[in-house]
Amino acid sequence: MKQGANWAVHGEVQRATAVSDAMVDTGAGPAAGDERQARLQSAVTEVNRLMAVPGTTVEKVRAQLSGVRERFGLTHLDLVRDKDFTYHPHAVINPEFDGPSGVIFTEAELADIRVQAQKFADQIRRKGDKKAFLADPLAYVSPSANGDTRLKIGDAVEAAAAAPLNLIAQEGGLTLLRIVHMRFAIEGSTEYAGGEQAELDALMVGPASGVLHGVKEIVSAKLSQGQVRPKKDRKALNHYYTAPTDKAAVPAYLFANFGRVGDYNKVGTIMVHTSAGIMTLAAFRARYLQVMTPVDQIDVKALTPGPGAPTGYQLRADRGQLLAHIAAETKKLI
Repeated sequence: MKQGANWAVHGEVQRATAVSDAMVDTGAGPAAGDERQARLQSAVTEVNRLMAVPGTTVEKVRAQLSGVRERFGLTHLDLVRDKDFTYHPHAVINPEFDGPSGVIFTEAELADIRVQAQKFADQIRRKGDKKAFLADPLAYVSPSANGDTRLKIGDAVEAAAAAPLNLIAQEGGLTLLRIVHMRFAIEGSTEYAGGEQAELDALMVGPASGVLHGVKEIVSAKLSQGQVRPKKDRKALNHYYTAPTDKAAVPAYLFANFGRVGDYNKVGTIMVHTSAGIMTLAAFRARYLQVMTPVDQIDVKALTPGPGAPTGYQLRADRGQLLAHIAAETKKLI
């Protein structure tokens, strides 16, 4: 990954500026230049309106661009992806005119959000909270005044950024592992003992020494940067380094590190669950932890809603927009 620069899903809003008539060699006078500029501005304004429609996507907006282009007599009109994974309209007659970046979800991002919304809907039904949720969906998914939440809302932050984070990983020659956690398999059974442990929102893994792989970065998805706990994340990662793979030693490690759960004495194998699949801890180490970089040397980056912060990754959507969207999607599935 590039060093010294922070990637953000949300970029700076680009201000539209008029193109000087002196830059347009058409043989027409200033009035013609003003008329062209007005058409460009009107087209950009119309595309920005389309981009602001709730639930729209890059694909849906692009499908409407030909009509806007013909209406305002343009030679070219498209959505241009910014370096920070936002999009802005780009309109051309003779002068070229760029509009401001819009808050917009791609189809891939919406697909990941809907998957998370389905999980939230399932959780709400299991808890018997359907009536409470439907009474005020936004209030239900939002943290209380003291920060308590009824859902693990950081999962919604992570889901909204899954697609662009994957692009960032690929561009850096890395692999993104999301929703990383351990489960403890009872010997001779398909059941697990206890719940999910050593949870990590995401890991960037890749070459750490030659061709050998290791963890390059921990990504912590939260509603605000103040909620990020690097010490806790590094402690969780350390379990992937130190937990035993020898069946006889597993129960004692679990009792010492994860509490006195009765069925821990029946556990024979530690399983690792990630977005890439489920595998034994031994297989996870062989594939992704060939180099075990000391956890205190691994960067923990916040992943939060916008607006842009000086460090970490930020969504295009701000906190209110994200919560409203996840509430609406969950309501459709409840």
